[in-house]
Amino acid sequence: MSIPHFPHLLTEAGGQVFLVSGLIGGLVGCLIGGLSSTLLAYIFGRRLFTSGVMDQARKDVTVPLSAYVDWLTTVAGEISLWKIELLPSYLAESSKHQFELNRMRKLFVDQRSTIWLSKLEEYDTLLSKFNPALKAMWIRQMEVHDAFTRVFTNLEFDSQEALSAGKRIETLVFEQSQLVSDLLYHLQYECLKSIATAKPRSPKILMKPRIIRTAFGRIRLVTPKESERFTI
Repeated sequence: MSIPHFPHLLTEAGGQVFLVSGLIGGLVGCLIGGLSSTLLAYIFGRRLFTSGVMDQARKDVTVPLSAYVDWLTTVAGEISLWKIELLPSYLAESSKHQFELNRMRKLFVDQRSTIWLSKLEEYDTLLSKFNPALKAMWIRQMEVHDAFTRVFTNLEFDSQEALSAGKRIETLVFEQSQLVSDLLYHLQYECLKSIATAKPRSPKILMKPRIIRTAFGRIRLVTPKESERFTI
């Protein structure tokens, strides 16, 4: 017995399979497209949120850092005058000299000299890359205070040592002002790098201490002697 042929049935079945396959493919494509859109939206939203938090951190720490720069500038100006008018010829009996001494004491207990670090420590989990630089800057700030103690200790009995300490203060505060500028420069990039159009520049030749970004992305203070150890 011959087997009958039903070409119209085969054609119809093939069309149904093709239709189902097309529907499945379309659904899978829609699903993948939806997941991709959701993922992209999540990533964008996450970056936007992170950028917002980082930018707020930048604004918060900029205020005390700017106040710190004002303090450093004031100290530099006062010490420049002290080197000429007070340190070489200090007289304990002079009411004018005592007035200047008390005024300088008040300047060195000014909160502007320390509060910047406290504010930065509040954002330690966000700005961990900056820890090496901040630690070095704080050590240098302590050196400023130590030199000032040397000025007071030697002011009456060793004017040359007091003058040497005063010159050390002047050098440190000028360098520290530059370091704060460097810190703010790298902080701005770190907080706004999602929309930044260029990476931070680093000096090719270091003539004084600077804050740089190393090849591994850490933010640290480097002196001219150390600069050869880092790719900057």
